[in-house]
Amino acid sequence: MDDMEILDVEDGKDKDFNISVKNAFKLHCRDTEEIHLFCAKKPEQKQRWVKAFENERRQVQLDQEMGMQRAMLWGLFFVWLGFFYYYFF
Repeated sequence: MDDMEILDVEDGKDKDFNISVKNAFKLHCRDTEEIHLFCAKKPEQKQRWVKAFENERRQVQLDQEMGMQRAMLWGLFFVWLGFFYYYFF
């Protein structure tokens, strides 16, 4: 899912698939340019799916940012530890 983006689709004829759709959204793969079309029975269901995908993307972004912060903190810790060892031992 890291290379996917969510695209909202308006009700009516879809330009990529040349069919009429209702309550639809697409997942677009940026690497392969594949497009997957999803249709829900009700607008509420579509909104739940879109929101779930957006929440998943947001959570992955937060996790990556936290991972980077943790890595930076560990790096600083080891630099400090090396400095301490060099000057005091």
